Formats: sequence, structure tokens, C-alpha cells
Amino acid sequence: MWNAIKAFFIYIVKWLGFILFTILALVMIQTFFTQTSGVLETDEDKVVEDKFTSKGLYFAKHYYVELSNGETNSVFKHDFNTLEKGDAFQPFFQSLSWKDFWLVFFATSFFFISFIALAYMCALGIFGETKLFQKLEEMRERIMEWFISLFQKNEQTKERWKKWSFLVLIIALSVPYILMAKNVVIKVMPIGKENAIAEMQDHEITKSTGSRGLSNTYTLTYTFKDKKKHSYKTEKDVSRYTYYKYANATHIPIFYRETFPYETFIDTRSIGEVISTLFRFSNIPLVVNASLLIYFIKKYLDTWGIPLVREK
Repeated sequence: MWNAIKAFFIYIVKWLGFILFTILALVMIQTFFTQTSGVLETDEDKVVEDKFTSKGLYFAKHYYVELSNGETNSVFKHDFNTLEKGDAFQPFFQSLSWKDFWLVFFATSFFFISFIALAYMCALGIFGETKLFQKLEEMRERIMEWFISLFQKNEQTKERWKKWSFLVLIIALSVPYILMAKNVVIKVMPIGKENAIAEMQDHEITKSTGSRGLSNTYTLTYTFKDKKKHSYKTEKDVSRYTYYKYANATHIPIFYRETFPYETFIDTRSIGEVISTLFRFSNIPLVVNASLLIYFIKKYLDTWGIPLVREK
């Protein structure tokens, strides 16, 4: 009696799971088309009213144009360099940027595949004896056997796969620090830069949440003119110390690259600005990432030695 009740309960759970995960998979499809609705609609060209760069505290710049309809659209660097105020501009997507499109695409695809897989597992427990599902299972098993066979190599090949996997992982973990090093080198290099006094336009604090970060984001927006009297606008993330230092200021000292004046740096005048930049809660992921990077580099060197250096 108890076994029958238990079997019936499991059967109901499988049906509920199948229905629930199928609905959730359909919701992901709906979410994708809802979030990207109108991206391919054609519209009249818009006029560029202004353009500016936005730069994080450590990493690369993003390029934006402000359009005549009030929208701010993310663009590639090539478009940013060629567009001028008053130019006509037709965004590739009408309702969101390329970055947002790919973010929506990969997020909804990941959850769609996950829900479909869970729905299939539930359906397999219900319809597993049918010819259709038996054929699907045969196909799935052949695919899995082929996939597993890719990794069933001899010991030498396995070792090579493992070695290259470590190298790829080390390179991936190194990317943030390579970008940071590039940023620091450009900032401290004395050649090719000019000083300027920028006029403060706006300042903003973006409050952090559990899903967005470990600390608030402080942003200053300023404009300045180069030696040729051309005007430039930059939005820059700064440390908390720097933000409050210039929160009530009308001007701020900066320096910019002569070859690309939109790349600017705040002229740091005190040790407090440096300390505030280094000791931020949002740096914790970078510290954890650095620990992992050091561990994998040590593991690699202990196992295979220095890359491209042959042992005698």
C-alpha cells in the first residue's frame, strides 16, 4: 500500500515538474522576444546631439552618443570616432545596445536550455517506455558517447589537454590585471599627455545591492577643452574619497591623451585618493581572483615548469 502511494506521489511530482519546467522554458522565449522587441524595426535616422566616453575605475572605456530623440546609445569605438555632433545616426538595434542584446540572448538561452533539460528528465520518467522517447534516448546516448570519446585519449594526450587547460585558465584569470596594468601604464607615462582643468557637469552615487556589487559606484561627469579648443565630455567612476573631494567643486584637474582626448585621468593630488581606490569592498573579487591565479600558476610551474623553456 505504502509503495503504491509513494509511486503515485512520484508520478504526480514528475508531471508537475514537466509542466512547470516547460512553462518556464516558454517564459524564457517570451522574455527574449519581449526584451528585444523592436530591435529590427526600421526608423528614421536620428541626429547626434552629443557624445561622451564612460570609464570604469580600473578598466576600459565605453562609448556613447546622445541622440535627438533623447536616447543614449552605446556604439563601437570606430563609430564613435567617425560621428560628430549633427551627424545622422541609425542604431543597428532600435531598443537596446549590442552589449545588452548579447546579455539578454545568453542569459535567456542558458535558462531555456536548463529548463528544457529538466523538463525532458521529468518527461522521461513519464513517457520513457514510448517509442519516441526510446529513440530520443538512443540519440542522446550516441551524442554522449561521442562527446566522452573526445576526452578518452592516451595518457600523453590527456596530459597535453590538462596542460593547455591550465594555460587557458591562467590567461583568463590574468585578463583583469592585464587591463588594469594597461590603464596604470597609460596614466603614469609622462609622454603624450596634456594637463587641463575640466568643468564639473554632474555627479552621481549608484547604491549597491546584493546582486550588483559590494560597494557604491561614484561617478563624476566633466567637460574640458584641449589646446585646439575642442570640447570633450567624459563620465568617470572614481573612489569615494575622490568623489567627496570634488562633490561641491566646479572644476577638477585632469590630464588627457593628446592622440585621443576622450581618454582622461583625474590628476591625483593626495595619498588619500590612492588609498581609497585600493581599499574598496568591490576589490574583494579581484583579490580572490588573484589568489586563484597565483595558485594555478604555482600548480602549473610545479607540474610542467616554465612555458616554452625546455628542460635540460
